Amino acid sequence: MTQEWRDELNRLATEFWFRSGNLAEVTPWVESAFEAGETDADVVHLWDCTDLELVRSLLQTLAWKINQFHPWSDAAQPFALAVLQKQLHHYLAQEISPPMLCRLVDDLDAAFLDKQDPEGSERWMGNLWNCCDWCTDSWTFENVPSLRDEAVSVLQKLRSIK
Repeated sequence: MTQEWRDELNRLATEFWFRSGNLAEVTPWVESAFEAGETDADVVHLWDCTDLELVRSLLQTLAWKINQFHPWSDAAQPFALAVLQKQLHHYLAQEISPPMLCRLVDDLDAAFLDKQDPEGSERWMGNLWNCCDWCTDSWTFENVPSLRDEAVSVLQKLRSIK
């Protein structure tokens, strides 16, 4: 079996760490891991698990045990960029709220503040952190147009990153 299931584990661990994972992708990954011969008990616990926080924790644990990978490491940045890009699309389609986007921005900032930006991606989060400053649950799409404008700008930057 190829390395793909291990790479998928890193992607899933990153997406769930940043609260952007899709539960429908976990069971197929579990099947791939079993087919590849992975027998860790935590893989079994993921089978049809619907508890998001448990899935988040198990994926993080497995990513470390199997790949020595953390979702906040330099190696996670390409996955984190993809998470941000996907969530910005959801935000612009008004599928996630401003507070949800700002929580992601805060999490990404905390994870990667001290990391060097990937090649060609100077300030890949743009000015999102400043736009999300003082975010509350009262924020709506209508009362923070500057966040929408910055989301569009950051998406344009992310499209240019290889």
